[in-house]
Amino acid sequence: MQPVYIRSPIGYARLQAFPTAKRCIACQELREKTRASPPRGTR
Repeated sequence: MQPVYIRSPIGYARLQAFPTAKRCIACQELREKTRASPPRGTR
């Protein structure tokens, strides 16, 4: 399975822990940082 952002392959340990993972850990962290919603109560 190729990660969505194709930064690196999805590791075996990650697939064991989360078999439906679409992103490697680095790509998932990047996605969470760039697409995270603002904390509640800050608007």
